[in-house]
Amino acid sequence: MRTPSIPSLPILLLLFFFLPRSTALAQCDSVTAVKKSPTGCTNWFVQNRNVDRKTITRIRFELLTSGMSWAGTALVDSWTVALPAPNILELDAGSGGLRTGVDMYVNLVCLSRVCANDRDYQVKWTTFDGATQICSGTETLACQAMEREDSLAATLHPVDWRCHRLTLHNFNSLNLAIDELSLTSLTPGANPNITPPAGWAVQSNAGTTTLTADPDPLNPNDSLPGIQLCFTQTPPNTDTVSLLWSTGNNGIGLSSDTLRIRLGRQPRCDSMVLTFDPNKTNPACKALTFFNLHEPQSDVTSILVQVVSDGAVFSTGASGPWNLTQETAKFLRFVAPGTGIGNGDSVGTFTFCVTNASGVDSVLFRVTSETAGKQICSVEQRAFVPSIDGLCDLFLARRTGGQNYVLGFFNRRLPALPVNGFSLEILNSSPTLSTVSPPSGWTLQNSTSASAAFRGTTVFPGGTADGFEVAFDGAQQDTVLLQVCTSFDGNEACCDTLVLPITSGESRCDSLLLTEAPVPGSCQWKAGFVNLHLPASLTTQFRLQALTPSTRFNAQNVPAGWVVSSDGSSGVLTVQRDTATTEGLAFDLTVESSSETVLFEWCTEDASGPICCGFDSLFCAAEEKCGEMNVQEGSHALQRRLSFHNIISPEAVVEQLRISVLTAGTGFDAVNIPKSWTMDISATKDTVIITPDAPILTDNISASFDLTLSEAPGCDSIRWQWEAMAGDAMLCGSMLPALPCPSAACDTVTFSTDAARPCCFDIRVQNSGSGEIDGFTLSVLTPGASAFASTIVSPDDWTLSGDTTYMQWSTTGSPILEAGSLDGFTVCFNNGWIGNEDFLVLWQTLTGRTVRCSDTLTIACDRTLTVEHLDAAIPAQATLQQNYPNPFADGTSIVFALPHQQRVTLQVYDTHGRRVASLCSGSYAAGSYRVHFDAGTLPAGMYLVRLTAGNVVRTQRMSLIR
Repeated sequence: MRTPSIPSLPILLLLFFFLPRSTALAQCDSVTAVKKSPTGCTNWFVQNRNVDRKTITRIRFELLTSGMSWAGTALVDSWTVALPAPNILELDAGSGGLRTGVDMYVNLVCLSRVCANDRDYQVKWTTFDGATQICSGTETLACQAMEREDSLAATLHPVDWRCHRLTLHNFNSLNLAIDELSLTSLTPGANPNITPPAGWAVQSNAGTTTLTADPDPLNPNDSLPGIQLCFTQTPPNTDTVSLLWSTGNNGIGLSSDTLRIRLGRQPRCDSMVLTFDPNKTNPACKALTFFNLHEPQSDVTSILVQVVSDGAVFSTGASGPWNLTQETAKFLRFVAPGTGIGNGDSVGTFTFCVTNASGVDSVLFRVTSETAGKQICSVEQRAFVPSIDGLCDLFLARRTGGQNYVLGFFNRRLPALPVNGFSLEILNSSPTLSTVSPPSGWTLQNSTSASAAFRGTTVFPGGTADGFEVAFDGAQQDTVLLQVCTSFDGNEACCDTLVLPITSGESRCDSLLLTEAPVPGSCQWKAGFVNLHLPASLTTQFRLQALTPSTRFNAQNVPAGWVVSSDGSSGVLTVQRDTATTEGLAFDLTVESSSETVLFEWCTEDASGPICCGFDSLFCAAEEKCGEMNVQEGSHALQRRLSFHNIISPEAVVEQLRISVLTAGTGFDAVNIPKSWTMDISATKDTVIITPDAPILTDNISASFDLTLSEAPGCDSIRWQWEAMAGDAMLCGSMLPALPCPSAACDTVTFSTDAARPCCFDIRVQNSGSGEIDGFTLSVLTPGASAFASTIVSPDDWTLSGDTTYMQWSTTGSPILEAGSLDGFTVCFNNGWIGNEDFLVLWQTLTGRTVRCSDTLTIACDRTLTVEHLDAAIPAQATLQQNYPNPFADGTSIVFALPHQQRVTLQVYDTHGRRVASLCSGSYAAGSYRVHFDAGTLPAGMYLVRLTAGNVVRTQRMSLIR
């Protein structure tokens, strides 16, 4: 027997290379459907396993089953999703891709619509490296039809904010008509009133309201609008109510679900606080703080401030934290440089001055809020502004030669009126006009030998026009009697008569002396004149008259022989002498003004009157200002969102922001900045230096960033500060509002009712934390409610500021010490404008400018007596017991009981049906209650006490004897 021979090793190798290989040895990419949904969405798992180790840069999903298409969406990191055809979905990685051996998920690759019936469909997948195909395969997926359910939708009523409109849609899979809809409130204390549409009836039982078709049911694929649902009472601080609803047909349940309804909010407008500008001495200058409080909520991106009162106008020089884009005599428009402010936020302080010639010492202001140019609402407030007598425009004549003059005017007309016309007329017989020339922006409309009229650019109140050049031919006269007038659109505004000397000889004017004194931080100048005028004469007086409102002059170091006759406190400074001189004058001048640029008229005079007059201006450098760090509350107590507003003066570019925590044991838990920014945090985590991607330029606001602080054991509040940096140099900085530690004990404020005065409250402030309380504020948040100004009382050594909706008490020498308390704050409220309804107030305690604690409180002005809850059995129905004692001389007790939580009012009437007292009002839980009624000064006689509990009314007679 022959033994088979074994091929040698070289032959085996040749066979290995030349024989065909099994396809099972080749590797390819894998794309697998790993999660399927009956809604037609699929998650895919992609693995790069191709044998050539190529990177997957593109993936294609192609629907092979006709009649189906992709929705065009997918979730996969930074890949681009494209839909080149309805049945083709492509993912492109751009310059990246899926490398060899790497896996990834592609989620929510969805069909364009839900499957209409149960069927399978095929998807072909293909992987690419650029334009080169790598691998492909197919997957068969099951598409299941969705189980269809009825639908109930809610929309807010367009007129009544307390109501919603419901629409029922018949979509159930059983294809049955709906003849019943049941609604049950799942939110305790929220019991809606439901009004059915026509053809449906309603009945309620044990908290469930059922609507039944009478007679026509809702057919399949039809909708039933017109179901009205109103919430007249909801628990406090409840924004959303849940309803369990179900549909049925002849007792067969069809669909059920939970409907969450966001409650509407009572429409209200924004609010403003208008006070005196603390940086001005002029009571006509105001500071306005704006609060975004309107409902429905939206951002405020601009505000329009308007002077409503006739005869009152804005002076020039308004400013604020937002850009002033429109400034006229009646309107100021401020536009936010960023996204504006959201609901609940405020912005301040906008400052402006008003000239009031209405004859009444008050001005009505209107502030209109806007979002993206669309008006939201307007709020008005009247403020004290002293009235002044009417004024006319001021005219100027500056002599440039013997018979040559330059004329001009300053628009100070009250009541205010813009000016776009100027005219002149010679009143005496001999002189004539030889030449007339208008300034830039003006045209000569007509002229004769005795008159000329000009029209040009509109000059608004506070503005000037100068440069009307005229030359006269005097003949035998040496004086021109010239009438000058301003007008607007042909309607005469103001006129005056000027007496202008003319000579044929050489003529020139004096020269104003005005040089700034090098005194940093103040507006001081060397002022006066140099005597140069021809024909020569002796000078006896020099006068400065401010044309910019709220300007004061003060003269020092006036030379011997000159005396100050008008001290400049009213804007007019006059320096004169008893003996005339040919010399000039120089003295030290201090200027105080609300504006950086001060316009003034100056004149030199002799015994015959003015010699030379002219307009000029001086500049008072703005005080040094730092930037503003805007602070908003974050998602929890120790998180804040910051942004920096660069209003640094002198102007500087901010390159970095340094935030430091000063309270020992505290630091930063987290710092979240925009992706393109960088930061450097200290090892102790108490200082962070943030560098934006670009420097923060003047008047710019940075992007927002979030800081989360940590709480130190036993801390009361966290003190921290910010600094603006340029390189290694600190430009400026300030403290940030301190953050109260969440675990720290907070102050308490107690409101005690005054039985003798309805809606009056005695307030006690209790210091429950550490440190001293030197400030307390009370804000009325509900529009229409306010305090009676004459009734507000302050404790000794505490001062009150604000108005009837914002009261602020402060002290410098009598703070509330730790564990101490203070009485003596008294406020009486007026809620008559809101129908004696409850309203909301906010109180705050402060240390310096730091808010320690705050809370809101609902004020009910008819709950002026104490309601005592009794330990007694719960009755089967609402009851009102006979008062005891009865008859009574001064006071008596009244007991009522409730079977379940109800809205209750308890009121006392006389026999004429007039209400004489409201004892309590509100929602009370099941149980018994006792109220003490003090008859006070009521006359003796018979009275009725009436209890209203839900739909139940109970009445008892009471006899008052004296």
